[in-house]
Amino acid sequence: MKTRRSYNKILACFFLIFSAIIILFGINVGNVFASEKTPSNVLDDLEVDDTFDINNYPKKDFDSSTELSDMANVINIAENENNQLYIYVYQPYYSAFPFKLDSISMSTENTSNGNYSEGSIKSYDLEFCNSYETLYKYLIKDYQISNDAYRYYGLVAMWRPFIEGLDSMASGAVDQKVSISIGQQWCVYTLNDSIKYEMATFDTLEITPVFTGTFEFSNGFSLGNISGSFSWGNSHFICFNAENYVIKHIYDADMTYQMRSVSESFISFSGTNYEYGDYEEKFITLTDIDSVTYKGNGLFAKEYNCNRIMSSSDFIANYQSQNINVDSEVENKIKSSQWVFSFTETQYSMVTYIGGYTSYYYECADVTILRLHFMDISNKIYNLGVVMDKTTADTIPDGNAGPDFSSIWNVLKYVLLILGVILVLLALGLLLPIASIIFKVLFYVIKIIFKGLVWIITAPFKLIKWIFTGGKKNE
Repeated sequence: MKTRRSYNKILACFFLIFSAIIILFGINVGNVFASEKTPSNVLDDLEVDDTFDINNYPKKDFDSSTELSDMANVINIAENENNQLYIYVYQPYYSAFPFKLDSISMSTENTSNGNYSEGSIKSYDLEFCNSYETLYKYLIKDYQISNDAYRYYGLVAMWRPFIEGLDSMASGAVDQKVSISIGQQWCVYTLNDSIKYEMATFDTLEITPVFTGTFEFSNGFSLGNISGSFSWGNSHFICFNAENYVIKHIYDADMTYQMRSVSESFISFSGTNYEYGDYEEKFITLTDIDSVTYKGNGLFAKEYNCNRIMSSSDFIANYQSQNINVDSEVENKIKSSQWVFSFTETQYSMVTYIGGYTSYYYECADVTILRLHFMDISNKIYNLGVVMDKTTADTIPDGNAGPDFSSIWNVLKYVLLILGVILVLLALGLLLPIASIIFKVLFYVIKIIFKGLVWIITAPFKLIKWIFTGGKKNE
Protein backbone atom coordinates (compact mmCIF):
# COMPACT_ATOMS: atom_id res chain seq x y z
CA MET A 1 0.00 0.00 0.00
CA LYS A 2 2.85 2.28 0.92
CA THR A 3 4.65 1.42 -2.31
CA ARG A 4 1.56 2.23 -4.42
CA ARG A 5 1.22 5.64 -2.71
CA SER A 6 4.89 6.41 -3.42
CA TYR A 7 4.40 5.43 -7.05
CA ASN A 8 1.34 7.69 -7.36
CA LYS A 9 3.28 10.59 -5.84
CA ILE A 10 6.05 10.11 -8.39
CA LEU A 11 3.51 10.12 -11.24
CA ALA A 12 1.86 13.25 -9.86
CA CYS A 13 5.21 15.03 -9.62
CA PHE A 14 6.10 14.01 -13.16
CA PHE A 15 2.75 15.30 -14.43
CA LEU A 16 3.23 18.64 -12.64
CA ILE A 17 6.76 19.03 -14.07
CA PHE A 18 5.56 18.21 -17.60
CA SER A 19 2.66 20.68 -17.26
CA ALA A 20 5.05 23.38 -16.09
CA ILE A 21 7.30 22.82 -19.09
CA ILE A 22 4.33 23.17 -21.44
CA ILE A 23 3.25 26.43 -19.76
CA LEU A 24 6.76 27.89 -19.63
CA PHE A 25 7.80 27.10 -23.21
CA GLY A 26 4.41 27.48 -24.89
CA ILE A 27 4.31 24.01 -26.44
CA ASN A 28 1.09 23.55 -28.44
CA VAL A 29 0.41 19.82 -28.44
CA GLY A 30 -2.69 20.15 -30.62
CA ASN A 31 -0.85 21.99 -33.42
CA VAL A 32 1.99 19.49 -33.44
CA PHE A 33 -0.48 16.67 -33.78
CA ALA A 34 -2.39 18.44 -36.55
CA SER A 35 0.73 19.13 -38.60
CA GLU A 36 1.85 15.52 -38.41
CA LYS A 37 -1.54 14.03 -39.10
CA THR A 38 -1.77 12.24 -42.46
CA PRO A 39 -4.88 12.57 -44.65
CA SER A 40 -7.62 10.15 -43.71
CA ASN A 41 -8.28 7.13 -45.91
CA VAL A 42 -10.50 7.68 -48.94
CA LEU A 43 -12.81 4.76 -48.10
CA ASP A 44 -13.24 5.85 -44.46
CA ASP A 45 -14.17 9.36 -45.63
CA LEU A 46 -16.77 8.16 -48.12
CA GLU A 47 -18.36 5.65 -45.76
CA VAL A 48 -19.28 8.45 -43.37
CA ASP A 49 -22.22 8.92 -45.75
CA ASP A 50 -24.76 6.19 -44.97
CA THR A 51 -25.91 6.13 -48.58
CA PHE A 52 -22.45 5.31 -49.94
CA ASP A 53 -22.12 1.83 -51.46
CA ILE A 54 -18.71 0.73 -52.74
CA ASN A 55 -20.44 -1.74 -55.07
CA ASN A 56 -21.52 1.24 -57.15
CA TYR A 57 -17.85 1.85 -58.08
CA PRO A 58 -16.60 -1.43 -59.55
CA LYS A 59 -13.36 -2.09 -61.38
CA LYS A 60 -13.79 -2.16 -65.19
CA ASP A 61 -11.82 -3.74 -68.01
CA PHE A 62 -10.56 -1.36 -70.66
CA ASP A 63 -11.44 -2.17 -74.29
CA SER A 64 -11.94 -0.45 -77.65
CA SER A 65 -15.49 0.63 -76.72
CA THR A 66 -14.38 2.50 -73.61
CA GLU A 67 -15.01 6.25 -73.60
CA LEU A 68 -11.82 8.05 -72.56
CA SER A 69 -13.95 10.65 -70.77
CA ASP A 70 -15.05 7.91 -68.32
CA MET A 71 -11.52 7.23 -67.08
CA ALA A 72 -12.05 9.52 -64.08
CA ASN A 73 -15.20 10.98 -62.49
CA VAL A 74 -15.57 13.23 -59.44
CA ILE A 75 -17.99 11.63 -56.96
CA ASN A 76 -17.63 13.91 -53.95
CA ILE A 77 -15.77 16.81 -52.34
CA ALA A 78 -14.93 17.63 -48.72
CA GLU A 79 -13.67 20.54 -46.66
CA ASN A 80 -11.51 19.84 -43.61
CA GLU A 81 -10.73 21.67 -40.39
CA ASN A 82 -7.53 23.16 -41.90
CA ASN A 83 -9.54 25.04 -44.57
CA GLN A 84 -8.39 22.64 -47.26
CA LEU A 85 -10.50 21.19 -50.06
CA TYR A 86 -10.41 17.55 -51.20
CA ILE A 87 -11.99 15.81 -54.17
CA TYR A 88 -12.89 12.11 -54.43
CA VAL A 89 -12.58 10.50 -57.83
CA TYR A 90 -13.79 7.22 -59.30
CA GLN A 91 -11.13 5.75 -61.62
CA PRO A 92 -12.61 2.45 -62.88
CA TYR A 93 -9.67 1.50 -65.15
CA TYR A 94 -7.00 1.93 -62.49
CA SER A 95 -5.68 -1.58 -63.05
CA ALA A 96 -4.80 -0.92 -66.71
CA PHE A 97 -3.95 2.78 -66.23
CA PRO A 98 -2.93 3.58 -62.64
CA PHE A 99 -2.41 7.28 -63.33
CA LYS A 100 -2.63 10.16 -60.86
CA LEU A 101 -4.57 13.28 -61.83
CA ASP A 102 -2.42 16.34 -62.44
CA SER A 103 -4.63 19.42 -61.96
CA ILE A 104 -8.17 20.80 -61.91
CA SER A 105 -9.92 24.00 -63.07
CA MET A 106 -12.34 25.53 -60.60
CA SER A 107 -14.36 28.68 -59.93
CA THR A 108 -15.73 29.88 -56.59
CA GLU A 109 -18.39 31.96 -58.33
CA ASN A 110 -22.07 31.20 -57.76
CA THR A 111 -23.71 30.27 -61.04
CA SER A 112 -26.73 28.13 -61.83
CA ASN A 113 -26.07 27.58 -65.54
CA GLY A 114 -22.29 27.25 -65.87
CA ASN A 115 -21.78 30.74 -67.32
CA TYR A 116 -18.73 32.22 -65.62
CA SER A 117 -17.37 35.77 -65.57
CA GLU A 118 -13.92 36.92 -66.67
CA GLY A 119 -11.06 35.64 -64.53
CA SER A 120 -13.25 33.52 -62.27
CA ILE A 121 -11.86 30.11 -63.32
CA LYS A 122 -8.37 29.12 -62.18
CA SER A 123 -6.21 26.04 -62.60
CA TYR A 124 -4.93 24.30 -59.44
CA ASP A 125 -2.46 21.45 -59.03
CA LEU A 126 -3.73 18.26 -57.42
CA GLU A 127 -1.84 16.27 -54.79
CA PHE A 128 -2.57 12.55 -54.56
CA CYS A 129 -3.39 11.52 -50.99
CA ASN A 130 -4.33 7.84 -51.12
CA SER A 131 -6.57 5.34 -52.91
CA TYR A 132 -8.57 2.18 -52.38
CA GLU A 133 -9.07 0.15 -55.55
CA THR A 134 -11.10 2.45 -57.88
CA LEU A 135 -11.47 5.29 -55.34
CA TYR A 136 -8.89 8.09 -55.27
CA LYS A 137 -8.50 11.05 -52.94
CA TYR A 138 -6.77 14.31 -53.96
CA LEU A 139 -5.97 17.61 -52.26
CA ILE A 140 -6.48 20.83 -54.24
CA LYS A 141 -3.13 22.49 -53.62
CA ASP A 142 -2.64 26.15 -52.72
CA TYR A 143 -6.32 26.73 -52.11
CA GLN A 144 -7.84 27.89 -48.82
CA ILE A 145 -11.60 27.72 -48.31
CA SER A 146 -13.31 30.99 -47.41
CA ASN A 147 -15.29 31.90 -44.30
CA ASP A 148 -18.43 32.62 -46.31
CA ALA A 149 -21.63 31.06 -45.05
CA TYR A 150 -22.26 29.60 -48.51
CA ARG A 151 -19.23 28.38 -50.44
CA TYR A 152 -19.43 27.54 -54.13
CA TYR A 153 -17.10 25.28 -56.10
CA GLY A 154 -17.61 25.11 -59.85
CA LEU A 155 -15.52 22.14 -60.98
CA VAL A 156 -15.01 22.52 -64.74
CA ALA A 157 -12.26 20.10 -65.84
CA MET A 158 -9.38 17.97 -64.60
CA TRP A 159 -6.21 16.76 -66.32
CA ARG A 160 -4.46 13.40 -66.38
CA PRO A 161 -1.08 12.39 -67.88
CA PHE A 162 -0.81 11.62 -71.60
CA ILE A 163 -0.90 7.86 -72.30
CA GLU A 164 1.20 6.78 -75.27
CA GLY A 165 -0.71 4.66 -77.76
CA LEU A 166 -4.06 5.73 -76.31
CA ASP A 167 -4.15 9.53 -76.68
CA SER A 168 -3.53 11.74 -79.72
CA MET A 169 -1.04 14.57 -79.32
CA ALA A 170 -1.58 17.95 -80.97
CA SER A 171 0.79 18.81 -83.82
CA GLY A 172 3.79 20.83 -82.72
CA ALA A 173 3.50 19.63 -79.11
CA VAL A 174 6.17 17.71 -77.18
CA ASP A 175 4.04 17.16 -74.07
CA GLN A 176 0.32 17.09 -73.35
CA LYS A 177 -1.98 16.64 -70.38
CA VAL A 178 -5.39 15.19 -71.27
CA SER A 179 -8.54 16.96 -70.08
CA ILE A 180 -11.64 15.32 -68.60
CA SER A 181 -14.91 17.21 -68.21
CA ILE A 182 -16.47 17.56 -64.73
CA GLY A 183 -19.24 20.17 -65.00
CA GLN A 184 -20.29 20.13 -61.34
CA GLN A 185 -21.43 23.09 -59.25
CA TRP A 186 -21.15 22.43 -55.50
CA CYS A 187 -22.65 24.49 -52.69
CA VAL A 188 -21.34 23.92 -49.15
CA TYR A 189 -22.95 25.39 -46.02
CA THR A 190 -23.60 24.61 -42.36
CA LEU A 191 -27.03 23.62 -41.07
CA ASN A 192 -27.71 22.55 -37.46
CA ASP A 193 -23.97 22.27 -36.78
CA SER A 194 -23.55 19.92 -39.72
CA ILE A 195 -21.84 20.68 -43.06
CA LYS A 196 -24.10 20.11 -46.05
CA TYR A 197 -22.98 19.43 -49.63
CA GLU A 198 -25.27 20.02 -52.60
CA MET A 199 -24.36 19.43 -56.24
CA ALA A 200 -25.81 20.38 -59.64
CA THR A 201 -24.38 19.87 -63.13
CA PHE A 202 -23.74 22.33 -65.97
CA ASP A 203 -22.54 22.31 -69.58
CA THR A 204 -18.91 22.76 -70.53
CA LEU A 205 -17.29 23.62 -73.85
CA GLU A 206 -15.10 20.88 -75.31
CA ILE A 207 -12.11 22.28 -77.23
CA THR A 208 -9.49 20.26 -79.12
CA PRO A 209 -6.00 21.72 -79.64
CA VAL A 210 -4.97 21.19 -83.27
CA PHE A 211 -1.59 22.88 -83.53
CA THR A 212 0.67 24.85 -81.21
CA GLY A 213 3.71 26.79 -82.36
CA THR A 214 5.69 30.01 -82.75
CA PHE A 215 6.51 32.56 -85.43
CA GLU A 216 9.97 34.13 -85.42
CA PHE A 217 10.34 37.82 -86.34
CA SER A 218 13.59 39.49 -87.30
CA ASN A 219 14.95 42.17 -85.00
CA GLY A 220 16.65 43.88 -87.95
CA PHE A 221 20.34 44.34 -88.69
CA SER A 222 22.72 45.75 -86.09
CA LEU A 223 26.49 46.11 -85.78
CA GLY A 224 26.33 43.47 -83.05
CA ASN A 225 25.57 40.91 -85.76
CA ILE A 226 29.15 41.33 -87.03
CA SER A 227 30.50 40.20 -83.65
CA GLY A 228 28.11 37.20 -83.57
CA SER A 229 25.26 38.62 -81.48
CA PHE A 230 21.70 38.10 -82.79
CA SER A 231 18.14 38.53 -81.50
CA TRP A 232 14.58 37.76 -82.64
CA GLY A 233 11.05 38.06 -81.37
CA ASN A 234 8.82 35.00 -80.93
CA SER A 235 5.02 35.06 -81.16
CA HIS A 236 3.37 32.06 -79.46
CA PHE A 237 0.01 30.84 -80.75
CA ILE A 238 -2.39 27.90 -80.44
CA CYS A 239 -4.94 26.65 -83.00
CA PHE A 240 -8.08 24.81 -81.89
CA ASN A 241 -11.54 23.49 -82.75
CA ALA A 242 -14.74 23.71 -80.70
CA GLU A 243 -16.39 20.29 -80.57
CA ASN A 244 -20.02 20.80 -79.54
CA TYR A 245 -20.75 24.38 -80.69
CA VAL A 246 -20.43 26.24 -83.99
CA ILE A 247 -18.81 29.52 -83.01
CA LYS A 248 -19.59 32.66 -84.98
CA HIS A 249 -17.67 35.18 -82.88
CA ILE A 250 -15.40 35.07 -79.81
CA TYR A 251 -15.62 38.06 -77.46
CA ASP A 252 -13.01 37.12 -74.87
CA ALA A 253 -11.29 34.14 -73.27
CA ASP A 254 -9.28 33.25 -70.15
CA MET A 255 -6.08 31.25 -70.59
CA THR A 256 -3.33 29.82 -68.45
CA TYR A 257 0.19 28.64 -69.21
CA GLN A 258 3.56 28.11 -67.56
CA MET A 259 6.66 30.03 -68.66
CA ARG A 260 10.35 29.54 -67.85
CA SER A 261 13.67 30.88 -69.13
CA VAL A 262 16.13 28.60 -70.92
CA SER A 263 19.87 28.97 -71.50
CA GLU A 264 21.15 26.63 -74.22
CA SER A 265 24.93 26.34 -74.70
CA PHE A 266 26.72 24.31 -77.35
CA ILE A 267 30.48 23.70 -77.38
CA SER A 268 32.22 21.55 -79.99
CA PHE A 269 33.12 18.05 -78.78
CA SER A 270 31.27 18.71 -75.50
CA GLY A 271 27.63 18.71 -76.62
CA THR A 272 24.72 20.87 -75.57
CA ASN A 273 23.95 21.97 -72.03
CA TYR A 274 20.61 23.40 -70.83
CA GLU A 275 19.91 25.54 -67.78
CA TYR A 276 16.28 26.18 -66.83
CA GLY A 277 14.64 28.83 -64.69
CA ASP A 278 11.62 28.14 -62.50
CA TYR A 279 8.22 27.91 -64.13
CA GLU A 280 5.96 30.92 -63.54
CA GLU A 281 2.22 30.45 -63.93
CA LYS A 282 0.40 33.00 -66.10
CA PHE A 283 -3.33 33.77 -66.17
CA ILE A 284 -4.39 36.06 -69.03
CA THR A 285 -7.57 37.34 -70.68
CA LEU A 286 -7.71 37.87 -74.45
CA THR A 287 -10.37 40.07 -76.05
CA ASP A 288 -11.58 40.61 -79.61
CA ILE A 289 -10.08 44.12 -79.63
CA ASP A 290 -6.58 43.06 -78.49
CA SER A 291 -3.84 43.27 -81.11
CA VAL A 292 -0.17 42.26 -81.32
CA THR A 293 2.51 44.55 -82.74
CA TYR A 294 6.17 43.61 -83.04
CA LYS A 295 8.94 45.78 -84.46
CA GLY A 296 12.63 45.15 -83.98
CA ASN A 297 15.05 47.94 -83.07
CA GLY A 298 17.64 47.18 -85.78
CA LEU A 299 18.09 48.43 -89.32
CA PHE A 300 15.49 47.19 -91.83
CA ALA A 301 13.30 45.87 -88.99
CA LYS A 302 9.73 45.41 -90.17
CA GLU A 303 6.58 45.88 -88.12
CA TYR A 304 4.27 42.86 -87.80
CA ASN A 305 0.65 43.04 -86.67
CA CYS A 306 -2.18 40.63 -85.89
CA ASN A 307 -5.19 40.31 -83.60
CA ARG A 308 -4.92 38.09 -80.56
CA ILE A 309 -8.17 36.31 -81.47
CA MET A 310 -8.57 35.35 -85.14
CA SER A 311 -10.28 32.73 -87.26
CA SER A 312 -7.75 30.40 -88.87
CA SER A 313 -8.54 31.74 -92.36
CA ASP A 314 -7.94 35.35 -91.23
CA PHE A 315 -4.76 34.27 -89.42
CA ILE A 316 -3.37 32.68 -92.60
CA ALA A 317 -4.33 35.64 -94.80
CA ASN A 318 -2.71 38.00 -92.29
CA TYR A 319 0.71 36.34 -92.22
CA GLN A 320 0.71 35.82 -95.98
CA SER A 321 0.13 39.55 -96.49
CA GLN A 322 3.15 40.28 -94.26
CA ASN A 323 5.51 37.87 -96.06
CA ILE A 324 5.93 35.47 -93.15
CA ASN A 325 7.41 32.24 -94.46
CA VAL A 326 5.45 29.22 -93.25
CA ASP A 327 6.06 25.60 -94.20
CA SER A 328 3.21 24.09 -96.23
CA GLU A 329 2.70 21.28 -93.70
CA VAL A 330 2.33 23.79 -90.87
CA GLU A 331 -0.06 25.86 -92.97
CA ASN A 332 -2.24 22.82 -93.62
CA LYS A 333 -2.42 22.15 -89.88
CA ILE A 334 -3.52 25.72 -89.23
CA LYS A 335 -6.12 25.44 -91.99
CA SER A 336 -7.59 22.34 -90.31
CA SER A 337 -8.41 24.42 -87.22
CA GLN A 338 -11.21 26.93 -86.67
CA TRP A 339 -9.62 29.53 -84.39
CA VAL A 340 -6.16 30.84 -83.46
CA PHE A 341 -5.10 32.60 -80.26
CA SER A 342 -1.80 34.56 -80.32
CA PHE A 343 -1.38 34.62 -76.56
CA THR A 344 2.12 35.95 -75.77
CA GLU A 345 5.42 37.23 -77.19
CA THR A 346 8.96 36.53 -75.99
CA GLN A 347 12.55 37.43 -76.92
CA TYR A 348 15.15 35.03 -78.35
CA SER A 349 18.85 35.94 -78.44
CA MET A 350 22.03 34.13 -79.44
CA VAL A 351 25.74 34.78 -79.02
CA THR A 352 28.11 32.85 -81.27
CA TYR A 353 31.80 32.26 -80.68
CA ILE A 354 34.56 30.01 -81.93
CA GLY A 355 33.43 26.44 -81.43
CA GLY A 356 29.92 27.07 -80.15
CA TYR A 357 27.04 29.34 -79.23
CA THR A 358 24.74 30.28 -76.33
CA SER A 359 21.03 30.94 -76.80
CA TYR A 360 18.59 32.55 -74.38
CA TYR A 361 14.85 32.07 -74.82
CA TYR A 362 11.57 31.15 -73.10
CA GLU A 363 9.47 27.99 -73.07
CA CYS A 364 5.68 28.02 -72.73
CA ALA A 365 4.19 24.86 -71.19
CA ASP A 366 0.73 23.57 -70.22
CA VAL A 367 -1.09 26.05 -72.45
CA THR A 368 -4.88 25.79 -72.22
CA ILE A 369 -8.08 27.82 -72.37
CA LEU A 370 -10.16 28.02 -69.17
CA ARG A 371 -13.19 30.06 -70.27
CA LEU A 372 -14.68 31.17 -73.59
CA HIS A 373 -17.22 33.98 -74.14
CA PHE A 374 -18.69 33.53 -77.61
CA MET A 375 -21.70 33.72 -79.95
CA ASP A 376 -22.91 30.70 -81.92
CA ILE A 377 -24.41 30.77 -85.43
CA SER A 378 -27.91 31.27 -83.98
CA ASN A 379 -26.65 34.46 -82.26
CA LYS A 380 -26.96 32.91 -78.81
CA ILE A 381 -24.28 34.07 -76.39
CA TYR A 382 -22.43 31.77 -73.96
CA ASN A 383 -19.72 32.22 -71.34
CA LEU A 384 -18.67 28.65 -70.58
CA GLY A 385 -15.93 26.86 -68.74
CA VAL A 386 -13.63 25.07 -71.19
CA VAL A 387 -12.40 21.48 -71.25
CA MET A 388 -9.14 21.47 -73.25
CA ASP A 389 -5.86 19.53 -73.11
CA LYS A 390 -2.79 21.34 -71.79
CA THR A 391 -0.09 21.41 -74.46
CA THR A 392 3.63 22.23 -74.50
CA ALA A 393 5.03 23.26 -77.88
CA ASP A 394 8.51 22.51 -79.18
CA THR A 395 11.01 25.38 -79.48
CA ILE A 396 11.41 25.16 -83.28
CA PRO A 397 9.96 28.21 -85.12
CA ASP A 398 7.08 27.28 -87.43
CA GLY A 399 7.31 30.47 -89.48
CA ASN A 400 9.82 33.27 -89.84
CA ALA A 401 10.17 36.75 -91.32
CA GLY A 402 13.53 38.34 -92.11
CA PRO A 403 14.52 42.00 -92.61
CA ASP A 404 12.33 44.12 -94.87
CA PHE A 405 13.79 44.14 -98.39
CA SER A 406 10.51 45.00 -100.09
CA SER A 407 11.98 47.92 -102.05
CA ILE A 408 15.14 48.66 -104.03
CA TRP A 409 15.95 51.51 -101.64
CA ASN A 410 15.95 49.14 -98.65
CA VAL A 411 18.28 46.77 -100.49
CA LEU A 412 20.52 49.70 -101.42
CA LYS A 413 20.66 50.88 -97.79
CA TYR A 414 21.64 47.38 -96.70
CA VAL A 415 24.43 47.21 -99.31
CA LEU A 416 25.67 50.70 -98.41
CA LEU A 417 25.79 49.76 -94.72
CA ILE A 418 27.88 46.68 -95.46
CA LEU A 419 30.19 48.69 -97.74
CA GLY A 420 30.52 51.35 -95.05
CA VAL A 421 31.56 48.78 -92.45
CA ILE A 422 34.08 47.28 -94.88
CA LEU A 423 35.55 50.73 -95.68
CA VAL A 424 35.89 51.56 -91.98
CA LEU A 425 37.73 48.28 -91.39
CA LEU A 426 40.01 48.89 -94.40
CA ALA A 427 40.71 52.45 -93.27
CA LEU A 428 41.68 51.20 -89.83
CA GLY A 429 44.00 48.69 -91.45
CA LEU A 430 45.67 51.34 -93.65
CA LEU A 431 46.06 53.75 -90.76
CA LEU A 432 47.93 51.29 -88.57
CA PRO A 433 51.45 52.08 -90.05
CA ILE A 434 50.76 55.82 -89.94
CA ALA A 435 49.43 55.48 -86.41
CA SER A 436 52.72 53.82 -85.41
CA ILE A 437 54.79 56.79 -86.67
CA ILE A 438 52.43 59.28 -85.02
CA PHE A 439 52.69 57.36 -81.76
CA LYS A 440 56.56 57.53 -81.87
CA VAL A 441 56.52 61.28 -82.51
CA LEU A 442 54.03 61.84 -79.70
CA PHE A 443 56.16 59.73 -77.36
CA TYR A 444 59.28 61.79 -78.23
CA VAL A 445 57.45 65.09 -77.68
CA ILE A 446 56.05 63.87 -74.35
CA LYS A 447 59.57 62.79 -73.34
CA ILE A 448 61.00 66.27 -74.06
CA ILE A 449 58.11 67.95 -72.22
CA PHE A 450 58.67 65.69 -69.21
CA LYS A 451 62.39 66.52 -69.15
CA GLY A 452 61.59 70.23 -69.34
CA LEU A 453 59.20 69.95 -66.40
CA VAL A 454 61.87 68.13 -64.37
CA TRP A 455 64.44 70.86 -65.15
CA ILE A 456 62.02 73.64 -64.17
CA ILE A 457 61.17 71.93 -60.87
CA THR A 458 64.79 71.13 -59.91
CA ALA A 459 66.38 74.43 -61.13
CA PRO A 460 65.63 76.46 -57.92
CA PHE A 461 67.16 73.76 -55.74
CA LYS A 462 70.27 73.62 -57.94
CA LEU A 463 70.62 77.46 -57.71
CA ILE A 464 70.44 77.42 -53.89
CA LYS A 465 73.02 74.68 -53.75
CA TRP A 466 75.28 76.64 -56.05
CA ILE A 467 75.06 79.72 -53.85
CA PHE A 468 75.93 77.82 -50.64
CA THR A 469 78.82 76.02 -52.23
CA GLY A 470 80.26 79.21 -53.60
CA GLY A 471 79.71 78.23 -57.14
CA LYS A 472 81.90 75.18 -56.75
CA LYS A 473 81.08 71.88 -58.36
CA ASN A 474 81.10 68.71 -56.37
CA GLU A 475 84.37 66.98 -56.65
